[in-house]
Parts: sequence; C-alpha cells; structure tokens
Amino acid sequence: MGSSARDKLTEVDELRAGLEAKLFELGTRLPPAVRWTKRALGGVGGGVALFAIGRVARRARTRPPSKRNEAKRAAAPPVVVRGGIGAPALIGAAAIWAAVRVYELRQGVQRRTPAVVKEIKRGA
Repeated sequence: MGSSARDKLTEVDELRAGLEAKLFELGTRLPPAVRWTKRALGGVGGGVALFAIGRVARRARTRPPSKRNEAKRAAAPPVVVRGGIGAPALIGAAAIWAAVRVYELRQGVQRRTPAVVKEIKRGA
C-alpha cells in the first residue's frame, strides 16, 4: 500500500474516532431526568398517534359508503377466509424478520471494523 493511501486511511480513522467521541459527549450532556422525560414524551406521542389513527379508521368503517363505493362492492365477489393462521403467521414472521434486522443494524453500529485495503501491483 502506498504512503498516500496509508496516510488517507489514518486520517479517516482519526476523523471517525473524533466524531464518535463528539457524539458520545453529546449523548452524555443531557441529564438523566431530561433523557427519561424525552423517552416518556416519545411514548406518549406515539400512543396519541396510534389512538388518532385508530379513531380515524373506526370512523371510516362506520360511515355509510358512497354510491361509487357501493357500485364497486356490488361488482366484486366477496372474499371468504376460512380458518387457519395465515395472517397471524405472516405478522409473526414479519415481526421476527424486523427484530433480526434491528439487531443486525445495532450490532453493525456498535462494532465498526476498518476497511480492508489490498495493494494492487502494476504490470503483473
């Protein structure tokens, strides 16, 4: 590996270490009470958003359908689902997949490995 490439890699590693130190410092500057309050407000905000979405969905289901929608429903045959665990199994599989992806992403963020650089010989 050439000296300029080695210098550039060293510079990148120093920059990364400096940024990580600054981000860690920013994370520790908030007092614990503020951190917990921020988490609590995020949870409450998420709950309020879910409640609002559910309310809008319930209102849409109880509203009488428009004439246009009635024509579409009359033209389409009804869908009949008989027993089974298709939807819950699909939801469970999606939840497991999402949990694994989040775990992998968290592991990738915590364990950063340096890039592997190989020397390429000219004229070989």
